[in-house]
Amino acid sequence: MRALSPALFISCFLSAVVLPQSSAAQSRPNVVLIIMDDLGYGDLGSYGVPDAKTPHLDRLAREGVRLTDFYANAPNCSPTRTGLISGRYQQRYGIEQPIPIGNTDIGLLPSESSLPRLLKTAGYTTGLVGKWHVGAGPQFRPGRHGFDEFWGFLGSSADYYRHGWAAADAAGRIDPEKLTSALFHNDEPVTFDGYLTDGITVNAKRFLEAQQPVAPFFLEVTYNAPHFPFQGPHLPPGQRDRRAPLLEGTRAEYVAMVEHADKGVGEILALLDAKKLASNTIVIFTSDNGGEWLSRNAPFFNRKSSVWEGGIRVPLLVRWPGHMRPGSVSRQVGMTMDLTASIVAAAGVTPPGSYRPDGIDLFPSLAKGTTIDRTLFWRVNANGFVQKAVRRGAFKFLQEGSGTVEGYHEFLFDLTADPGERHDLSQTQPARLRELRQLVAGWEADVTAEFKQRQVVINPGVHSSIQIEHAGTVIQVDPWSVGDLSKAKPADLILITDDVGHHLDVKAIGQLRKAGAPVVIAANGQKQVPDGIVMNNGDTKQFGAIRVEAIGAYDIKPGEPYHPKGEANGYVITVGGQRIYVVGVTECVPEVRAVKNVDVAFFPLNLPLARMEPAAAIECLTEMAPKVVYPYHYDQEWVRPVPAGGARPTPTKRGLQELKAALTPKKIDVRLADWYPK
Repeated sequence: MRALSPALFISCFLSAVVLPQSSAAQSRPNVVLIIMDDLGYGDLGSYGVPDAKTPHLDRLAREGVRLTDFYANAPNCSPTRTGLISGRYQQRYGIEQPIPIGNTDIGLLPSESSLPRLLKTAGYTTGLVGKWHVGAGPQFRPGRHGFDEFWGFLGSSADYYRHGWAAADAAGRIDPEKLTSALFHNDEPVTFDGYLTDGITVNAKRFLEAQQPVAPFFLEVTYNAPHFPFQGPHLPPGQRDRRAPLLEGTRAEYVAMVEHADKGVGEILALLDAKKLASNTIVIFTSDNGGEWLSRNAPFFNRKSSVWEGGIRVPLLVRWPGHMRPGSVSRQVGMTMDLTASIVAAAGVTPPGSYRPDGIDLFPSLAKGTTIDRTLFWRVNANGFVQKAVRRGAFKFLQEGSGTVEGYHEFLFDLTADPGERHDLSQTQPARLRELRQLVAGWEADVTAEFKQRQVVINPGVHSSIQIEHAGTVIQVDPWSVGDLSKAKPADLILITDDVGHHLDVKAIGQLRKAGAPVVIAANGQKQVPDGIVMNNGDTKQFGAIRVEAIGAYDIKPGEPYHPKGEANGYVITVGGQRIYVVGVTECVPEVRAVKNVDVAFFPLNLPLARMEPAAAIECLTEMAPKVVYPYHYDQEWVRPVPAGGARPTPTKRGLQELKAALTPKKIDVRLADWYPK
C-alpha cells in the first residue's frame, strides 16, 4: 500500500483526459453527481432542518430545482447504487440488500449499458470519488464499469479517521485498533492522512482540476457522510473510536458530519466557478436512501431499511444553468434510476441495443415545470423480512410481512393528504387496494423472470461432467462423450481437471467447444490439447465475467491410479455472484480444506479405491461448509473401459445417504443426482 501524492494523482487524471473533439462534443454538458449516504429527507436547510446549516446545498436549491417527491431505488445503499449504475430495478440483478463486508463474490457485473460505460463510450472522461458498494471483487469494480478514475473505498462504510472497516460481532461491536485503510486509487491500495470526508472532497477537486474544456466529464462524488460511525470532524485522537458504531453517537455529531460534507460541496461548486465550468455543468445532489436513527426524516414515518416513506423519500436538487428555472420547486415523482436516464439523454448518448432502462428522462419536465405520471415499485427482501410497495399518482400501497398471524399486513395511503402514512385507507378503498396489489404482483413477476434468466443454472452430466450456464455463457467441466452430448450446449469456456479419458476427452471437447473458446487444462493435459491454457495449482485467471481459481487436487495414499501433487486441478469458478467448486480426483488435502465461501461444491467419492471414502468427504465438507453439495465421481468401476460386447456395472450408491445424513444437520444441502446413465 502506498500514499498517493497530489502531483501523482493529478497526473493520473490528466492521462485520462480525452483528446480534443468536435465543437458538438465540447458543447455537451459536464455532469457532477453528488450523493450523501443515509441523509434524512429533512436534514437540509432547503428541506426545513432547524438545527443544521447547509448553505452550499441551499445555494444549489436556490440556483436549480428542488424536488419534493423524489425517491431512492431502495431503502439501502447497494440496491440503490445498483439502480443508478444499471438504470434499472436492482431486483433484476438480485441485489436487494447491502453487500456484506468482505464479500467479493456478490456485485453488479459490468455491461456496455452501465452508466459510466455509456458516457465513456460517448467521449466523456469519467470519475468516481468516494463510496462504491456495488461489488468489491475485481470483476465488479468501478474500472470494469467504465470509470476512468476511482479514488475511495469499495464496501459499505469506513472509519472517518482510520479509513477501514470490519464486520461487527453479534453485539454490533468492532475493534477500531484493528482497522487498516480500505482506500483505493483504481485497483491499488492507498492511504490518506486526514478526515475521510476531506479526502473525498480533495480528490474530487483533483479530478476537476485535471479537466480541460475540450472534452466533457462525468464525476460522481459519493460521500460516506453521514453514514455511521458517527464521528464528527476535528475530534481529538482519544475521542474518535466507535466500538459500537451504529449505536454510539449524538444528533450534534451527526449534524457536524452533514455540515462538513456541505462544506465539501461548497468547495466543489467554487472550483466549478473558478474554472468557468459552472455554466455548462449539470450538478445533481441526492441521498442513497432515507436516514438512520440520528437523521431527520420529517415529515415522514420510519427510516432506512424500510419502504415506508422515511426509508425511501430523499432530497433531490438539480442545477442546470440556462435549462432549469432557479429556485423552482417540483412535485415530480421520480427515482434514482431516473437520474441515469436523464444524464444519458442530456449527454446526447446514443445507447446500444442492450440499453433497456426502467428509468425515464425527467429533465424536460423539470425544465418546463410540468410533471409526468410515474408508477414506482419497491421491495425489501432480506433475512426473511419482506416489504413491498408501489406508488401510483398520490396513492401508495404497502405490504409488510413481519411475523403477523396472517403473514403480512397491507396498507393504502394518500400521500398528498397524508405524507406521514398515518391514515390507512384499505378499508374504505378496497378496489384501489386490489388494483395496486395486482400492479405489484405483475412487476414482481417481470423482475423475477429476468433475474432467473441471470441465475446460474447447473446441469449434471456423467461422472464428473458438468455444464454451468449464466446469462447466456456456458461453462463445461470435463466433457465426456460416453454421455449424451446432443442435449449439451456449445461451451464458451471448458475446464479440464485431469488427463485421463473420462476427464479429458478430446472428442467431446471438439464437439462442444465454440470457435476460439478457451480450454483450461491442468499441467498434465498439454500434449492432448496443445492450444489449452495451462493453470497450475494456485493460479487465478479471469475469462470475461468469470473468475477461475485452480486448486490443488492429488492423492496421498499409494496405489493405482495415483495422482501426484501438481498434476491435476480442482477449480473454484466465480460466475453470477456464485462460487462453485469442482474437483475430480483428490483426497482431503490441505488445499481442499482451505477452500471457503463456496455456494455449490461438486465433491468426489473415489469408490472403491478407499481414498475419498464417505467419512473423509464428510470431514472435508464440514470444514469447507458449502451451502450446497453434489456428491459425484463416486463410481470408479463404472468408468473403466468396457470390453467388446460387455456392459457397464450397476452404479454404486454406497455412501450417498451416509453423506446426506451427516451433513444435513450441519445445514449443508446435499443433493443427489443421477450421474451414471443405464
